[in-house]
Amino acid sequence: MNRRVGCRRWPLKDCVFDASDLRDRDGVNVARVFEAIAEPPSTVLLIPTLCVGGAEKYAADLVAELPALAQGPVLVLVTDSTSHDVQGWQSLSILAPLRAANLVFWRDICGEGYQNPTVLGRLLNALRPSQVVGQ
Repeated sequence: MNRRVGCRRWPLKDCVFDASDLRDRDGVNVARVFEAIAEPPSTVLLIPTLCVGGAEKYAADLVAELPALAQGPVLVLVTDSTSHDVQGWQSLSILAPLRAANLVFWRDICGEGYQNPTVLGRLLNALRPSQVVGQ
């Protein structure tokens, strides 16, 4: 069964992700993935979790500075933690810039296929960001 998931909120006409039974084969909920991403990002930041640490502080600093540099929308993709795992991260002042960011928890939206790095690679390929920054 082929599914064609469009991205109505995105200004790109050809923003379509074609795939054959991704949910059954790879455990990916494609519709939920694209619903969670507000607009096509020019930069994707990949961080494993949200805590007080070097990678997270670096991501917060980038999120704070990129809009001023006219770099376009930024997507922060938390790869290893669920939103439940890191409850209360909003209270950490060091991560304050991330509160207003388009922040997505990969494990929450992807489905069972979140552990497969190929699935994440396919998403990055479909999003076509200018820059990908990861730890």
